[in-house]
This record gives sequence, C-alpha cells and structure tokens, in this order.
Amino acid sequence: GALTPSILGGAYSSTATTVALAREQKASQTPRPELTVGIVTATAMMYLRVDVVVALFNRPLAWVLLPRVAVPAAFAAAIAAWQWLRSRSPTRGAPDKLPVSNPLQLSAAVAFAGLFVLVALASSWVRSRFGSSGVYVLGGVTGVSDINPFVLSLAQGSVAGMPVAGVAAAILIAAASNNVMNAVYALAFGGFRACLKPALALLATAAVGLGLALLTLPH
Repeated sequence: GALTPSILGGAYSSTATTVALAREQKASQTPRPELTVGIVTATAMMYLRVDVVVALFNRPLAWVLLPRVAVPAAFAAAIAAWQWLRSRSPTRGAPDKLPVSNPLQLSAAVAFAGLFVLVALASSWVRSRFGSSGVYVLGGVTGVSDINPFVLSLAQGSVAGMPVAGVAAAILIAAASNNVMNAVYALAFGGFRACLKPALALLATAAVGLGLALLTLPH
C-alpha cells in the first residue's frame, strides 16, 4: 500500500509526498482511499520529524515541543487509521514512485543551506525589530514552503532572548501553516472531488496545531 512510502516521504517532506499522492489520485480512474491515508499519514510524520530535528540541536526546546506535536500527530494518525479501516479495499497498490528530491544532491544541499542562512538572518532581524510577534508571523509565512530551515534556525538560537514557549509556539504556527498549504496543494494537484477528504483532514490538523500554538504562547 501507500502507507510505507508515505511514512518515509513524510519523514523527509510532507509537502512533496502530498503532491505526489495527489497527482497519483488524479491519474487514477477510481477513488483510492489508501492515497488519502498516505497524505494524512505524511502530515502526522511531519510533526514527529520536527521534534526529532529540534532534539538534535536543542533538547530543552524538544521536550517542550514533544507533547504539543504529539497531539496533532496523533490526531492526523487517527484520521488516517479511521479512513483506512472504513475503506473496503485499502491495499489497491502503492504509487509507482514518490518524486521526492534526494536531500543529498548537491543542488538541493546548496539551496537548503542558502535558505537556512536567509531564514536565520530574517528570524534574528524580525525578533530585534518586531519582537516575538514578528517571529510568529514569520513562522506563518515560512510555512507556505519548507519549514525545515525555520525550525533549524530557531532550534539553534537565531531568536536569542525569546522564551522557549514562544519559540515552540512559532514552530507550531509554521507547521500549521504548512498543513494549510498542503491542503491547497492536494486540491490543486489532485482535484477537488478526489482530494477533498485529505484536504479537510489537513485543515483540521492545522486547526489543532494552531490551537496548541495559541495555548503555548507566553502570557
């Protein structure tokens, strides 16, 4: 089925996985519930991946994030499991290939490094110019593309002086924003009728993540 490649794809890029599975759904002549399962599973994996990445550089922040990313991850996983169980034939086959870029390619590495430096500088400037509120807005903006550079820059202290809870909230905002964009991508590449269910699931997950971000904001 599509579950294994979705887990692996979500561990690298939930956005690329979403686009690949949405295209596969659009190319199919009949509805394929396992592709919906795959799209939502990739998002669940994204939340877990974020905390693992943060833990490599900032364990205190990772501990603060852990229960907060676990909730939307579990929420998305529950939706995926429900969709899997209610589908009559959830193993119609996996997509031929997930066109996820190889993160070890030189061009991808250079692009990521450049984006990381840019986001780190932007985070530091926004923090000094607009305070924590600016970092929250930046998190929402970066969520429309790749949140990894933003997450890494915050984990490595690009917003010195910002409370840990505030940093965690900014990461959750970025993740929720990314969920919304993935829902848009699913509809754009898979079609409204074919990908409405996974899109709604991603929007619901984004709402959960954003709610947790608001609860995490320092008072």
